[in-house]
Amino acid sequence: MSDWKGSVWLGTLLSLVPVCQAAQSHFLKDVQVQVGDTLAGDLSIYRGNLTVQGVVDGNVVVMLGDCRLEPGAQILGNLAVVQGQLSLDNPEQVSGRISQRDFLKAAQAESSSPFEMEGQPLEGGLDDEDGDWDEDSSTEDTRPRHVWESEDDIDLFLSFNRVAGLQMGLQLASGRSPLLPNKFADLTGYAAWTFGSKRPEWRVKLRRKLLDSPNLYLAVEAHRLTDTQDGWMLSSKENSLAGWLLQLDYRDYYDNRGYTGELGTFLFDGLLHANASFFRESYEPMDVGTQWSWSPADRVYRPNLYSAGLGYTGSDNQGLRGGLDICLWREAEQLENEAWQKGAGLTVTYEKGLDGNDYDWSYERTLGNLRFALPLSRHKFEHLSGRLLVGSLSGHAPEQYQFRLGGPDALPGFRSKSIDGLGADDHQDRVSLNLKGGDQAMVLFSLENRFSGEALDFWPLSSLDLLLMADVGQIAPGLEKLDSDEYRSDVGIGVSDEDDDFRLAMFRATDSGEADWRLLLRIQRRF
Repeated sequence: MSDWKGSVWLGTLLSLVPVCQAAQSHFLKDVQVQVGDTLAGDLSIYRGNLTVQGVVDGNVVVMLGDCRLEPGAQILGNLAVVQGQLSLDNPEQVSGRISQRDFLKAAQAESSSPFEMEGQPLEGGLDDEDGDWDEDSSTEDTRPRHVWESEDDIDLFLSFNRVAGLQMGLQLASGRSPLLPNKFADLTGYAAWTFGSKRPEWRVKLRRKLLDSPNLYLAVEAHRLTDTQDGWMLSSKENSLAGWLLQLDYRDYYDNRGYTGELGTFLFDGLLHANASFFRESYEPMDVGTQWSWSPADRVYRPNLYSAGLGYTGSDNQGLRGGLDICLWREAEQLENEAWQKGAGLTVTYEKGLDGNDYDWSYERTLGNLRFALPLSRHKFEHLSGRLLVGSLSGHAPEQYQFRLGGPDALPGFRSKSIDGLGADDHQDRVSLNLKGGDQAMVLFSLENRFSGEALDFWPLSSLDLLLMADVGQIAPGLEKLDSDEYRSDVGIGVSDEDDDFRLAMFRATDSGEADWRLLLRIQRRF
């Protein structure tokens, strides 16, 4: 860290010392001191804005928010504004020291009106794209897509993959939010017919609150579905369209039947969700059920990785699962899209397989998924977002739990699932089978820098945003075997519309000067 960055960091810490013992603290909340009012004691605000029209008799700190002092307002102590804007007419409105720090620019912010920000958690958590299903795993996405919402609670949906074929059914509208105060329980789920595998599929979950608290619940769930571990690589909506239009399917599937008992809680107005559950499931291989698509391309679907033809057999599994989901997400009030949000979210899941009669898997798997978004310009011209995904697998686990990288959202410069830690050739569509199990560790770090086309003021670029992207990842036989010399990386450049409804990008692996550029079209955010 350079000297000036160190001085900014130290100066900010020193400016916060007298404020850390504030009498009042507010989180994700805007605060206003009205004309004629006097707020006695120190005041601290995290991820919220402060407007002072009266008097604050104490020290004030505002972190990740803006502070505005109206004419006649007074702060009878020190004032610290960290990573936010400060607006005041006269420095004498603050009796003590004024400290304003910007870690990104390391300079005083402009004395202009701050952005009016409204704190709001991202509905359904970071992994709930449409808020229409209540999964909270960072690696599974089996939720129905292409939903036609009705006025009541039952919606029609369609989805498609190369194993189950076209899936059509009905789902009960649902969400992951705490139960309403006047609601004792809720029922969610769906039922569908799969035209490729020619069978019914269903999932039903009953959740009821405990101790008459909307934040504490007990749930039971049962299912029979075509499951996948690849939801984080590509959403169901995009994967279905890739199958329909391009005859490409980036996921692999298996038959999953079982049930779960879950205990969970929501804290801090739903910003934190914790749950623990016991599950029993059976996994069966599935072959490709359809070769149909609307694609004019002369190709067939590649074999499903978890198929009997590749040596996979059925297995049973039981164990314990636990999850923690923390979501701190905010969006500029003037913008109604996700492209320029700011905030962070962390999802951690842990699973332990238990031995038992006909349940012979003994393993531990941990996944951590950290996502963040941060504006680099107060004029919304530049924005940085990223993700760090870390996974660890030890013991004898079902084959479906093996880690693989490559393809959309998982090193896009490489072929889909070409990096598996088993020596696969990154330039071939090769499937690797590891029936012996064993330890594995996965690390994936992705960054995306967005530049607004409005700053260019040159048509047609003014209506598009420029994207610069980079990824680095590795799979190794255990966390201790992660080697800095073995990381794979790629870089990408692309464009998207200002609402990020679509993006067109090109990626290239950086480990070879002869690597091909790979074209990727997306209709949702990358991560």
